[in-house]
Amino acid sequence: IVSWDRFASLQQAQDLVSCLGGRVLSGVCRRLATDFRHCRGGLPDLVVWSSRNRRFKLVEVKGPSDRLSHKQMTWLHELQKLGADVEVCHVAAVGAKSKSVA
Repeated sequence: IVSWDRFASLQQAQDLVSCLGGRVLSGVCRRLATDFRHCRGGLPDLVVWSSRNRRFKLVEVKGPSDRLSHKQMTWLHELQKLGADVEVCHVAAVGAKSKSVA
C-alpha cells in the first residue's frame, strides 16, 4: 500500500505524516484494518505535499478512456469526509504517435 522506497529519507516520510494529520491517517488505517481485503484497492495514485505550507493533495490519475472504479469513488468520498483534499486528474496524450491502419 505504501511504497516506502519512494521516500528519500525518514524526514521526508515524517513530513508527509505531519501534513496528513491524525484525522486522515487514522481514518485510512481504520478503514484498512476493518476490511483490508475489500479496501486495499482504489486508493489514489499520488500524494503531493508541501512540508513548508503543511498542505497535501491526494490525486487519482485517469487517462483519456479511463473511468473511476466503484472502489476509487468510495475511497475519494471517504477521504473527503476525513477532510482530505482530493482530486481526479484527467490526462491526455500529447504528441503521441498514432497507429495507422494499413
